[in-house]
Amino acid sequence: MRRTYGRVGPQGSKAGFGSTASFVVMALVAGLLAGCRHDPKPEPKTDPKSASKTDPNPVKEDVALTLLPPPDGASAVSKSIDLHFYLDSSGSMKNFLVAAKPGQTNYFTRVLNKAGDILSESWNANVSFWRFGDGEPRQLDGDGLSKFLVPAAFTDKSTHIEKAIADKTHATGEPSGVDRHQVKVILTDLFQDKDGAGKLAVLLDEAYLNQESMAVGVLGVRSAFHGKPDLPGHPDPDAADSMPFYFLISGQAPDVRFAIKHLVEDLKIADQDYFKIVFTQRPVEHLVHNLKVNAVGITQDDRPVPGSRNRFPVLTRVRKDVKVSMEEPPEEQKVNLGPHIKLGVHPKVMAVAFRRGQGSPDSKAQEGLTLALNEEPRQITIHRSALDANTMYRFQIDLMEDWEQPLANLDPWNLESPQDLVNDRYPEDAKGGRPGRTLSLRHFLNVLRLKMSQHETPLARYYIYVQTN
Repeated sequence: MRRTYGRVGPQGSKAGFGSTASFVVMALVAGLLAGCRHDPKPEPKTDPKSASKTDPNPVKEDVALTLLPPPDGASAVSKSIDLHFYLDSSGSMKNFLVAAKPGQTNYFTRVLNKAGDILSESWNANVSFWRFGDGEPRQLDGDGLSKFLVPAAFTDKSTHIEKAIADKTHATGEPSGVDRHQVKVILTDLFQDKDGAGKLAVLLDEAYLNQESMAVGVLGVRSAFHGKPDLPGHPDPDAADSMPFYFLISGQAPDVRFAIKHLVEDLKIADQDYFKIVFTQRPVEHLVHNLKVNAVGITQDDRPVPGSRNRFPVLTRVRKDVKVSMEEPPEEQKVNLGPHIKLGVHPKVMAVAFRRGQGSPDSKAQEGLTLALNEEPRQITIHRSALDANTMYRFQIDLMEDWEQPLANLDPWNLESPQDLVNDRYPEDAKGGRPGRTLSLRHFLNVLRLKMSQHETPLARYYIYVQTN
């Protein structure tokens, strides 16, 4: 719609004062209006004493904004990605193309039929498919993974997984300047000797785990299998009737979790048929937790910290040592990263002191709060002698991970040595089946774990405010 404006000025019909008489009339009217003007009444002064009665802890708006902690910073799942899917096309993989026995499922054929659609439809994703084995990875044509539904397609005689990890020949699917995160999915049986497994883990460490926002996810899936497992010594073709294959998924941590979630759910993988571990410097999806405390005889007043209500306790008029109990639902008292990761935690406290409207870290005040994790409920103690008078403090309490032991509960998946086989066969289970296991899997995963143990990683974060008298 085009707007039109009336013309104003000496030549315009709407500026119709064209005579001296009109000018005089206007001047007289302006004078009369000036004489009738009243000065506005001054605003009543506020008595500081009365103000303190209505709000015991008045805080200026700009100061209040600085009191709140920074946002969680946890990144969301990417809206748009470029996803690159690498399929191990070595000969041993064709042994997953078998009819499932009663009580088994062939997940491998489901992957070949559906994985591309699952991953592309879950995101706004550009998906490319690659094969690897001998030589350099090669991009597949429009048939994608479906051409590997026949055993004859698995023609490679070696498995250079390291080349799939390092490959960057694929181009982004969007024009230059468009920000799309990259996700790489490698599908393989992961058969390596101990040295090879360790080297692969180091490559993934160096490519991804040195970056705080990145992750490497491992999703193992047990599927129907028949043929020679890829082990030294040429095992019997009947050595196993099921074997695991693995998705190695790398990218931004939320994207890796998202991909694993959709593969498990949309491929309808039964709980007993898979395991998953995500290695990242951001092991939890939500770091900051709301906190409530039981503080008998202590004043809690959220007004000095606007925005803290039902999120962060504010203890006011603290004159002496204070002990408060953390009120946590039982499920939030222990960070659960899955059955294979056994972590301990220790508290780490940071303090910010707010004086004259400015906040700054206060290393002395860090000693002013201690947390007893071994008590039930957990106890927070405020040591008043370590704090200055008439000061607002914001304490950040991080529960830091302690990698106390290697990964656990991997026996159904891990084969330490080919010598563990009996007559070149995997032992029978209670149902008469021969579930195969992956050589050096534990070593591969523990090398990834060791990288994580080099970082101080918080698993949960709480905030509490203390205002001293």
